[in-house]
Parts: sequence; structure tokens; C-alpha cells
Amino acid sequence: MVTGCTSGIGRRIAPALAGPGVTVFLVARDRARLDAVASEVARARGSAIPIVVDLGDLSAVTRAAREMVVQAKKSGLRLAGIVNNAGMQHRRPSKTADGLDLTYTVNHLSAFALTDALMPALAPGAVVLFTGSGTEDPDLANAAAFGFRGARFLSVAECARGSFAPGGSSVPGLDAYATSKLCNILTARGLARETAPERVRFVAFDPGLVPGTGLAHGEVGGFLKFAWHHILPLLAPFKKGWSSPARAAGVVARLLREAPGRIESGTYVDDGGLPQPGSTAARDDALAARVVSETRAFLESLEVRPRTVAPTAAAS
Repeated sequence: MVTGCTSGIGRRIAPALAGPGVTVFLVARDRARLDAVASEVARARGSAIPIVVDLGDLSAVTRAAREMVVQAKKSGLRLAGIVNNAGMQHRRPSKTADGLDLTYTVNHLSAFALTDALMPALAPGAVVLFTGSGTEDPDLANAAAFGFRGARFLSVAECARGSFAPGGSSVPGLDAYATSKLCNILTARGLARETAPERVRFVAFDPGLVPGTGLAHGEVGGFLKFAWHHILPLLAPFKKGWSSPARAAGVVARLLREAPGRIESGTYVDDGGLPQPGSTAARDDALAARVVSETRAFLESLEVRPRTVAPTAAAS
């Protein structure tokens, strides 16, 4: 299952995972664009099941997950992997219809809710990947050059309402993005500690800076927009920590195939698929457990009911 599969990295991931005997659930909100990706999967000799859902609507997310579980059972399928790729980055604070921060909801809350609801459909040894980002690290020069000042986590409930720790970016929306990415990384770490690796493995992936994508949703115009789509992609092969949608998709496909035997569950990997530490906060097991428990409680308060029950503790 791949979210955000109609543009950017996600558009390349789905065909990269396809092949004879492989079915890919394609999750996005635009049916016409989903159908176009489904055709690419078919050309790669795979099968595709498009799932139309707005990841800014948490109730719709759980309904979509139930639909996937039902379709999987009907087809005799077990999910071998989940790729929580969908993400957005608004420079100005934006809200969902329910009044939640849109960036934090799409990037963190929906990914958690979708993963949680799909756990019963996962095959033993399945891999769940969360897309992180170096923007969570306040000491990362690449991120600072684009205006980020690291994650500003207070609590899941406060972040969901659009409140972040002071001292962050002068561009308010960047704090929501960086904080959501820290929560993605910590979710992988926290779920790994409570789930036996032979049951499910969790990985967080930092694709690096990937110019040319539609991540900023058109909020940057003029020369900056032109540079993002036409100039910076040409520089990416020569810049450390930069990548391209095709390269990032190849790494994701490799991680899903190799993680069960090569990567410890809960690991945070860089744009080449190699383990990396991340910020001090990204390595904090207590904070990881807190993010997981607070996210469950927050979704429960919205009646987006978590179903995850760890089969076997992976760590004491």
C-alpha cells in the first residue's frame, strides 16, 4: 500500500514495487490521477487497486483502511508492506474541516491511523515505512538554509491544533512540517519497540532534499518555483543529501524487499538506505513511546479508534 502515489516520489514508488503477482493499493484523493498510476503499475506487470481518500479527513482514512482490509480478504491477499509516503508542506498554517492543522494531520495523524487500522491485514514479516525528513533536526544545515529550525514538539494534541514550541521558523508552516516528520520517525521507533520484528518491522526513511516535487503545493511562486522545478533537480546528483523521485523510490523498494533481513526494526535511514542517527529527539525512546501513546489517545478522542495490539513485546 502506497499513499501519496500520484506525484513526486510516490508516483515512482508504485511502479517500482510492481511486478508479476504483486498487487499495489494506491491511495490518493484524485481518481483520474490514481487511474494513470494504475496504468503504470499494469505496464510493470503488476495489479493495482485505487483507493480514493482525502488524508486530511481522519474518518475517511479509517473507512479507506476498512475497505482495503475487505478487498484484501476477498482477494486472498496479505499486505507485505505499507509505504506512508504522502506529505504536504504549507508555508502558512492551514486547517482541516475539523479544525486540525492540515500538515500535521496528513503527515502524522493519518499515517498513524492508516497503519494502525491495517495491522490485521499485514502478513508476518511485513515492513511499514514512514517517510521522515532531516528538517526535524535543528542542527541540519541543509534544512536551515530553507528556513527550518527543527521540530517544535509540545504534545500530539497541541501540535494537532497547530500549536508548536516557540523559537521556531519565521515561516510558521515549516514548524508543522518539521514536527510532523519527527513524529513519523518516532512512530517507527515506538511501534518497533512494542511489536515483535517477526510480526512487523518498522522503518523511517529520510529521502533527503528532493527538488522538483509538488510538496509545497504551489505556495512558492516566481523564480523560486521555477528554480525548484527546473534548476535544482539538475544540481541534485552533485549535492550531498539531495536526491530525485526516481532514486528515492528505488531506495524505498529496496527497503521493503530487504528490511526483514538487513535492517533492525525501528531504524531511521538516510537517502541511500543506510542507518543514520537523526536529532537527539529522534533517538529518544521515551519520547517515541509518548508520541505513540498520545497519538492513540488523541485519535481515540476523535473516535478514530486505534486497533493496534502489540502481539509480542520487542523490547523490555
